[in-house]
Amino acid sequence: MQHIKLIIIGTMLALLLVRCGSDNSVDPTMLSGEYRGITYTNDEGDIIGPVDESDWRLYWDDPLFNTKSETYKTGLGVLPYHFSIKPAYPNPSNGIFTLEISLPIACYWIVVVTDTDENVLFNRSDFNMAGYVDCEIIPGEQDWNLSNHGVFRVHYWIDSSYSGYGDIWYTKELPNFE
Repeated sequence: MQHIKLIIIGTMLALLLVRCGSDNSVDPTMLSGEYRGITYTNDEGDIIGPVDESDWRLYWDDPLFNTKSETYKTGLGVLPYHFSIKPAYPNPSNGIFTLEISLPIACYWIVVVTDTDENVLFNRSDFNMAGYVDCEIIPGEQDWNLSNHGVFRVHYWIDSSYSGYGDIWYTKELPNFE
């Protein structure tokens, strides 16, 4: 009987140690407020980890984001056939995030970053000719306090017809992907 008690206590202690230890397989963005999950990207915009399939769409039933937009050549250069937006990169980041927006026609676009309380931390808008636009999201600009780390929602509107959102993770320490 004493032997069984020791086994049970040992097992409970081992489970407790495992639960309290750091588990790098758990995505910390899944534990962050109401905005859960991100699409992991590197400095070039390539997907390098888990994908949040609800992010980076232009309308509700849009298929999963298109990282390479179809193009055609004109006298003005190479232009996209369709509106599209690539997932923010790099994500996560401890600096600037970039959104690549594809515009098949000249139009307005708006990008707004909010926290989980829907406070606007950052916004940018512009009118651009057809082509590709890189919108930089810069933590520390506007109403974004650099000490405010976590997962934030990027809302976007393109040509008053297309809209969507994606989540970004601004963090002091980047996770190790090796």
